[in-house]
Amino acid sequence: MIKINYLNPIPKNMDSSTIEYRGVLIKNIQIFRQRASLATFSFDFSGYENQSNKKNLRGLTKGRCAYCGVRVTGVSQLEIEHYRPKKRVDIRDSEFILNKKSNYSVAPSNIGVVECGYFYHGNDYRNLLPSCSVCNKGINGGVVVVGKKLVYNMPFGKKNFFPVKFIKKEGVRVDPRIGKGAIMNIKDEKPLLYNPYIDDPMTLFSYKQKINIEGSFYIKVSAKKKLSRYKKLLANISINLLGLNRIELCSKRHDIMQGLVNLQRNILADIHSNNRNINIWAHHAIICANYFDEQQGELIGFARVIGRRLPNFLRAQLLARFNAVSLGVLTNNEDFNVLIKELKEFGGNNYNEDEYSDINEIIDGLIIL
Repeated sequence: MIKINYLNPIPKNMDSSTIEYRGVLIKNIQIFRQRASLATFSFDFSGYENQSNKKNLRGLTKGRCAYCGVRVTGVSQLEIEHYRPKKRVDIRDSEFILNKKSNYSVAPSNIGVVECGYFYHGNDYRNLLPSCSVCNKGINGGVVVVGKKLVYNMPFGKKNFFPVKFIKKEGVRVDPRIGKGAIMNIKDEKPLLYNPYIDDPMTLFSYKQKINIEGSFYIKVSAKKKLSRYKKLLANISINLLGLNRIELCSKRHDIMQGLVNLQRNILADIHSNNRNINIWAHHAIICANYFDEQQGELIGFARVIGRRLPNFLRAQLLARFNAVSLGVLTNNEDFNVLIKELKEFGGNNYNEDEYSDINEIIDGLIIL
């Protein structure tokens, strides 16, 4: 999970400051006001439905889900979803009852529905982001790591839910949206779902030590310590609602961590043996960069949390050993993305795949992830 930037440039039909956008919005407001007298009605979400806009939005995350960070292999599977639902919103009485041991007890009862939801923001670029189908729609029979066990058939997925902080009205906690046909003003809302455009996952989430369940290792995400009460609620409900501790993600995190540990061990072993084979070091550079690269990496937010120091350490070793070869490629630039780009370039320039004569040598020489 990483914080993402808004779409730029902003298409006119997604920009609330343009005449094009306001024209569609006025039409949608009129439809909303006349809905009771209409047999059927539908809003104009042409900004959202525009295929060029969707393609550009997918590019914001280089093919990964903005919520969980998983790489989606098929473009058709990376959905463009509304942070605030464009139509129906389902409201539960207490989105999740947080349990000290598991943080995962679902409150099943619905107490209200907002039929037209956040249609007012249905075409706004700030309300649209790329999501995997699992985070967006959930799956039937999901498996979630809860505590130190696997829980089967656990419901998760954003669907039509958009939890917000309840307010007190006459001494009773209530959802301020109940009784409304739509929500147009979001100024005073306090969402309980993290927004990848606004909320930095690095400050909201941390990761538990790996745990062994039934002979397999997993790493869970949790709310960071010392958060405010509101931020802790935001983090925990986001984890639960999106299924961020589903078995696939917890397993991927462990694999990434183990791969980085193995890479570090190999680098340290080559330092200890004073290995000067540039092909081996170029391979280290490629493998290292791929863990963190926006184009190639899987769960790069997690990788950056647990292994952020490794690329810089590796670059320093390359500069010390191959200074002449590194000139014009490796620098001391502190920008992390620049660092990863430099490692990829060094690896690409100096790795010779023909040096390995058969598959056995490749298996002996590489880290198998």
